[in-house]
Amino acid sequence: MQEHKISLFVDIHGLSGKRDSVVDICIDGGKNVHTMHGVRQLQKMVNDKFGNDKASIDKYFKAFSENIMSKWVHTSFNISAIELEINGGYRWFEGETEKQSLELFYLLSNWLKSIELS
Repeated sequence: MQEHKISLFVDIHGLSGKRDSVVDICIDGGKNVHTMHGVRQLQKMVNDKFGNDKASIDKYFKAFSENIMSKWVHTSFNISAIELEINGGYRWFEGETEKQSLELFYLLSNWLKSIELS
């Protein structure tokens, strides 16, 4: 991983549409990341766009088990890794939420670009 200068691994999963978070950022209490800067930045961006408390951290999943991809990547390669759980209401295939899905997609894309530049 270091030969390719990878500094962040993001494992994307689906969160039930019945949950109140737009995204749950799973980082095992911060153990899977080297710094909370990017995590807090993502949380703020989601909350600013979709409303307060719409981006949670470790609320539904913690990504703590060695069998979870983000934990394994962090442990094996010593790079920051998050599991990003995306609410079903913000994925195209669960209801008529194309606008919200696109807004979240662009937000995530902009976040990743900002991480790359920092």
